[in-house]
Amino acid sequence: MTTEPPSNNTPLVSVIVPIHNAADTIVECVESLINQSYRNLEIILCDDRSTDNSYSLINQHFSDPRISWISADGVGACAARNTALRYSSGDYIQYLDADDLVARNKLELQVHQISACRNPDQTISFSSLVQFKDGSPPESGKRWHEKDVAFDKPLQLLCKILSSDQFICIHQWLLSRRLAEQAGPWDESLVADQDGEYFARILQQAHTVLSCPEAVVYYRKAVAGQISSRTGASHFQSRLAALETKISILRECVGQEMLKAIVAEQCPWIATRSYPRSKSTSKRAVQIMEQHDCHFAPAFPTKRLAMIAKVFGWRFARWCSFIKHAGRG
Repeated sequence: MTTEPPSNNTPLVSVIVPIHNAADTIVECVESLINQSYRNLEIILCDDRSTDNSYSLINQHFSDPRISWISADGVGACAARNTALRYSSGDYIQYLDADDLVARNKLELQVHQISACRNPDQTISFSSLVQFKDGSPPESGKRWHEKDVAFDKPLQLLCKILSSDQFICIHQWLLSRRLAEQAGPWDESLVADQDGEYFARILQQAHTVLSCPEAVVYYRKAVAGQISSRTGASHFQSRLAALETKISILRECVGQEMLKAIVAEQCPWIATRSYPRSKSTSKRAVQIMEQHDCHFAPAFPTKRLAMIAKVFGWRFARWCSFIKHAGRG
């Protein structure tokens, strides 16, 4: 495939894609990148110990000089992202997972939006999100986007997300290299909510956040077989550690009522679901609620479990769910 040479006066975008046994989706992902209307890209595929044929597929399908394949200095997606970030040289950074896609004009729209700002180095843009089921056309999913908004105090957006059931995934963001450098590297000790913790630090450094609803990223929902890895003790420990980082960041700039609302939204789920897999995590989540004067009301997905909890206590109900689902509940 031949490509047009990029203009020398346009900012370079570094697209960072961690790779781990992504043979089923990596070609489609990279195709969505090389077909971008914005041409001045470097696409960095950072391999995290893959044992499948992801590398050979890239060599077989693409000869685009903008694509680089490197190996991670460490283990896990966070290590791969940190390695690729050190390798990169772009003015802007786009993170993308190997099973997700970007619309053809996503980067063009967001680069133009940020570049038009008075302080582009301290501005973040986030796109619309379409979640689609694996095996279905990307356009078939439900589209979500925050209404046209601009946050001159970016941590307000973090508060809004944490005090509700909303989220913004890493693929929606476009940010400057300067912000990435100021925020520091991805926390490689985390195995869950790494993106939430990372972007809390990005928002802490930013001056402005802009929504770009016309730009779209396609997020592939998890397939069967991936869910069990999200119920281990390390998963819940990581989620709580990430939440505590966010609370620490917000404590200096928001009132107690907002912190209380965030704790009330986030901690009950962790406290309930982590028990009995990680009793220390559950206990710590309850302690955080007590510190913020929050009432702990465990939530259960079925009326039967809720009734068991009411009669015998929520911990007993969790044990019942845990045993029924062979340690995955």
